[in-house]
Parts: sequence; structure tokens; C-alpha cells
Amino acid sequence: MTPTTGRWSVSSKCSDPPMRRRLPRYGATPSGRTGSGSSSCSLRVCRSQKVRFYGIRSVDEARTYLDHPVLGTRYRDCVTALQDLPISDPVAVFGAIDAMKLRSSLTLFEAVQPSALLASALDRWFGGERDAETLQLLGAD
Repeated sequence: MTPTTGRWSVSSKCSDPPMRRRLPRYGATPSGRTGSGSSSCSLRVCRSQKVRFYGIRSVDEARTYLDHPVLGTRYRDCVTALQDLPISDPVAVFGAIDAMKLRSSLTLFEAVQPSALLASALDRWFGGERDAETLQLLGAD
């Protein structure tokens, strides 16, 4: 994927290359479970300079992210914690921008590595609607 077509991004920092661009901040979720303390495990398709640096550049990188023993586990922990929340309005929980990031990341990761957890989260939080821009970029990858 090139900067002109977009990137999937993850807001993350780590001192250990090459994963320094990928390691999300990790803290307590509203339910008290361990997970992301912010939208840092969320991905979003966009074209900003920051996204070009932090972005997942290919389907293979997305699979590698999910297969990583720390990153993949943390992402799934975040999604599991979301599923445990008493409400299912992503804008109320995250705000509009981070709700878009959530839908994009769920769409991306469910497309590259289908799982009942990710499909269930898309159903619950977004009425089963996948992120169209993410799907378009996946088709171009």
C-alpha cells in the first residue's frame, strides 16, 4: 500500500525495531480488565504523515500484528473488553473519530484473519457493517 492510497495506522511507540511502530500502550479498560488505555490498539485508514510512519503497510503486516504474541493478544483483549461493556454505542464510548478507527481495525483484522470475536464485535458495535474504505484498500493491496 502506498501513501497515496492510504494506510492503516496504529498509534503506538516502542523502542524495539521493527515493532516500535506497532506496540500499543496498555493499561486498564473501563471494565477493569487489562487492555488499551486509549484508542491505541485501534487502526484507521487515512493519509496523514503520522499514519504513513505508524501505518500497517500490507495484509501480511496485519497478519503479523495479529500473530505477534504481545500485539495480537492485546488487540483481542481490547476487543473482548469492549464486548463486556454494558453499552454498544461506539461514539458514546470512544467519540466519533476513534469509533471510525475501531470499525476500520475490526474490518481489517477480520478480513485478514477471520474470527468469531471480531465478527461479533462488528455486529454488535456497527450493525455488521464493515468499513468501506478499509475494504476498498484491501482490494487494492
